[in-house]
Amino acid sequence: KRKGKFPSDEPNPIEPTASSLPGKKVRKRLKRDWFDEIYQVADEGLQIAMDAALLTLQRGGDLVKIKNTMFVGAPSEITRSAFCGDYLYIIQEKTEKWGDSARLRIEMTDELEAIRRRSIATDVPSPFLVHRRPVRIVKSNKREHWTQIDRKKLNELFVAARDRCGVCDHLQKQERPTFHEIRSLGGAEY
Repeated sequence: KRKGKFPSDEPNPIEPTASSLPGKKVRKRLKRDWFDEIYQVADEGLQIAMDAALLTLQRGGDLVKIKNTMFVGAPSEITRSAFCGDYLYIIQEKTEKWGDSARLRIEMTDELEAIRRRSIATDVPSPFLVHRRPVRIVKSNKREHWTQIDRKKLNELFVAARDRCGVCDHLQKQERPTFHEIRSLGGAEY
């Protein structure tokens, strides 16, 4: 017996208690023509989120936390994702919980500035890049502002637009792409 290697002729003692491994991914990748069709039926706020996701390749949970206002101060003082000077600084949610957060600095291109300006120009005054006017305002300790939406709601809006345009009706429900698939589309386009 070699250290670290389990003999193949003996039964695995963990198998009865181990949970089954997740199956093969069934969700299909988002195609550009599907993206364009969904974009056409999406409301303005969702369009801004879709454009930002496609351009920055960020997760929905990170996009909804970006402050739309220009941060005044040194970039090292940024404790939230925000625009600062010629850059968009993002503290990724997925790495933040482990202590060593991934801090990204994305150059402010003309395309990214155009997305930011569209967000500011909406009829909903909000400090967030991705926002919407809720049907009713409910106080919540999870939100900083009444216009802020969460990752789950962003995906629900995308799924509703996707189903409204019917572009993925030929796929089974679990195969239909979600908002997260915009990242892989953006990566493929780069």
